[in-house]
Amino acid sequence: MVGWGVEDFLIKYNSSKSLKKYIHIMDHVSDSVLDNLYKNCLFTVFPSFAEGWGLGAVESLLHKKICIISTCPALREATQSLCHQLDPTDTCAWVEMILKLLNSEERKRYEG
Repeated sequence: MVGWGVEDFLIKYNSSKSLKKYIHIMDHVSDSVLDNLYKNCLFTVFPSFAEGWGLGAVESLLHKKICIISTCPALREATQSLCHQLDPTDTCAWVEMILKLLNSEERKRYEG
């Protein structure tokens, strides 16, 4: 679901055709759709500044997907340090890691 504190992003997203080509916001999806999304994704990212339970990151791990999380305490605790952790304010690090994981050979190194 769309969380709180994302108003600035949503304004940029809604006014950008290029972002919509690469980012799809899906809200209130069924369990079967969510399961299918996890099964077919390359990896997941959770750049949250705050997180309730970290359920999405845990679900990602259950689907054996690489997961990049922020260093927020709830995500770190929920995933028991099994994910790549990045400072949520370090945009360059996030871009670098995402680009690295888009490369299938590089992704295989992390999946091993």
